[in-house]
Amino acid sequence: MFVGRRADLKVLSDTVSAIRTTGRGSFVVMRGRRQVGKSRLITEFLLRTRLPHIYYQATRKGEQRELSEFTAAVAASSLPCAASVQNGVHFSSWGAALAATATGATKGSPVVVVIDEFPYLAADDNDIEATIQKAWDHQLEHLPVLLILVGSDIAMMSALSSYDRPLYGRIRRDLVVLPLDPSETGDLQSLDAAAAIDRHLITGGFPRVALSWPKDASPRAFIADAFADAGSPLIVVGERMLAAEFPADTHARTVLAAIGSGEATFTNIANVVGLGATSLQRSLELLQAKNFVVKEQPVSVPSTQKNDRYRIADPYLSFWLKFVGPSLANIERGRADLAEQNLWNAWDSYRGKAVEP
Repeated sequence: MFVGRRADLKVLSDTVSAIRTTGRGSFVVMRGRRQVGKSRLITEFLLRTRLPHIYYQATRKGEQRELSEFTAAVAASSLPCAASVQNGVHFSSWGAALAATATGATKGSPVVVVIDEFPYLAADDNDIEATIQKAWDHQLEHLPVLLILVGSDIAMMSALSSYDRPLYGRIRRDLVVLPLDPSETGDLQSLDAAAAIDRHLITGGFPRVALSWPKDASPRAFIADAFADAGSPLIVVGERMLAAEFPADTHARTVLAAIGSGEATFTNIANVVGLGATSLQRSLELLQAKNFVVKEQPVSVPSTQKNDRYRIADPYLSFWLKFVGPSLANIERGRADLAEQNLWNAWDSYRGKAVEP
């Protein structure tokens, strides 16, 4: 079963239609939080279109290893050039590999080239953006090819189309994949509106977390089961999301935790985390760029730093930072009952505020 994403699928479908009409390539960047369903969306799109394609997921194993594994993926793909690679064709560079993927593409049967986790590839190859630019300008743009770069590092993927970057002016669509909305969260398991909203406040519309919740389980039953298992999706998705996005910036993590605990003003956050104004401002800007935090201003007061209000951008992360992260020690030592007690003591108050955005 596939739920939601109608607008995203339409964008991709319309892009293929334009390629079939013009015979020219199109370049799409897709970004969104980890575990939000980007790879699943791409898979569904490829299943529906049945176009020749290659789907490659970078793994940060080094430039030459990545190229070798991309070559193997081409050989195993449905691309017209797969047979020649199976027969021993070797790519000496990423430019040559990308150019080869377009071999045999026609207006009636465009090819789709997907590189998932592109930030991993870029981290090991400082020239990959320029390499893609050259391959695009010289070959891919002039052929019926759909090139899709996918990434979870929202700030990095957003910057690809910046004026000072090699791919500026070449990206046709910048597709942002969001979590499921409350209605789609309900559609996953045919829930009524009230149940869908409660589940959305806890799972945030992240499919893996939402699907781990049995249809007939109450919030208390779901939380009890999830807290009893330190490896449950409710717990590990948030852990991995933060570890991947902030592997070294402890200031940003600390600031995020303060906002997640309920601090909303610049002054109060500064008092809790003990940072100077410049360091705190830098961390807040990073959190906003990565779409973890939203800055809002009351409508009836002057627009000043003093009046700014900060909140966590999505319901799942808000829930995780409020109730899961601070209770990890208790959950991991087998005292999930303490974590549950803390949650349900604060749930009514939290729920009333969390539903407003």
